[in-house]
Amino acid sequence: LWSLARQMPHHCLEAPWKRLYDSNKHGKSFARFVSKIIFKGPTVVVVRDKGGATFGMFSAVSWRRHNQFYGESTSLVFSLTPKCNVYRSSGVNQNYQFLATNLTASASCANGLGMGGQMDFWGIHLGDHLEEGVCRAPCSTFSNMPCLSSDANFQIDMVEVWGCLPGYVADEKELEAAGVKKKKARTWEEYQQQRAGKTCLDGDVE
Repeated sequence: LWSLARQMPHHCLEAPWKRLYDSNKHGKSFARFVSKIIFKGPTVVVVRDKGGATFGMFSAVSWRRHNQFYGESTSLVFSLTPKCNVYRSSGVNQNYQFLATNLTASASCANGLGMGGQMDFWGIHLGDHLEEGVCRAPCSTFSNMPCLSSDANFQIDMVEVWGCLPGYVADEKELEAAGVKKKKARTWEEYQQQRAGKTCLDGDVE
């Protein structure tokens, strides 16, 4: 992963990254996956499919649940195997990050985590069971991006998420913009956790 580091904003290189989620350790519960990665600042998501391809995405801002795309132009996608390449924003659109858990069945292939493209032609999309995904090319969001997976419709073998700012704590402004409230500390232990910068959110899943 550090071979990709020079492609990312300087502030993401000031401390060793922290692994937030590992499907081999935490399982493939999408609720658990979401709880581990939201409001953690910039992250790197790494996917290995069952065809042997390894690829992923760098999100410039925190993941949060939202039924529309959001994010910033410093986001990028990359491949690690069989070749190591980075694909940056094309500037054509702002469809950088997408994370939804409650869309209706009529919104085909929408619930899950995605980056790039659009809802009916995803750049990268991981379904909400973390078993299957899609990768479509060309992708209008990222310049010259090919299909990064072993097949356009792929089976997920492993997913990891790394936090690029290990000490990151979402502030009130970020949470309010996402429509999320901090839990009120009900116990001394929760109070101590909040003082230590461990943000407890309504609806957190451990």
